[in-house]
Amino acid sequence: QIHKSGMSVAIFNRKGNLVTDQFHDIVAIVKGFDVEDIILDTEIYPVHLDGSPAPHKLMAKRVHKINKAEAARECPVKMVAFDVLSVRGKTLLEHTQADRVKQLKHIPETYHTHIFDTEITIQAAYNLAIDRGFEGIMIKDADMTYQAGKRSKGWLKYKPPRMTFDVVITSARYGEGKRSQVYGTYGISV
Repeated sequence: QIHKSGMSVAIFNRKGNLVTDQFHDIVAIVKGFDVEDIILDTEIYPVHLDGSPAPHKLMAKRVHKINKAEAARECPVKMVAFDVLSVRGKTLLEHTQADRVKQLKHIPETYHTHIFDTEITIQAAYNLAIDRGFEGIMIKDADMTYQAGKRSKGWLKYKPPRMTFDVVITSARYGEGKRSQVYGTYGISV
């Protein structure tokens, strides 16, 4: 989430931790938005030098490096807003997804998600996203209210496998926390 109040900007990760100091470039962009008070649900993702999406694993360099300026040079990022939770002090959590995304008009189009018309097929939308270098698309129930802090049945990530491989599992490690009794990571050989 990105919170903007006047010229103050705070960025929170998925766990709710404040990570503003890791994204000074995003803070500068958000300060330029022509709205005083807004809370956005966003995705910050790594990009190649040409601006196309890069593998998400590169974010580890951006997030964990001590020298933040060096991290920003080594892992440039882009931001895309896909939901508006509050605007001008008015909460939108009880509004439908369709009503909330209309509020994206408060930020430049460059920085918000592309919403496909209902006439386009899921496969056509997916193919367009893949052609642009993304991993897939999100399919959302436009009539749902916002459900904070949990995965929702009203959101579906559509990212089908693009290739088929024959593989052999060569190792496994137990997960962590509540998944400590099941295998969480596998080593595989192709």
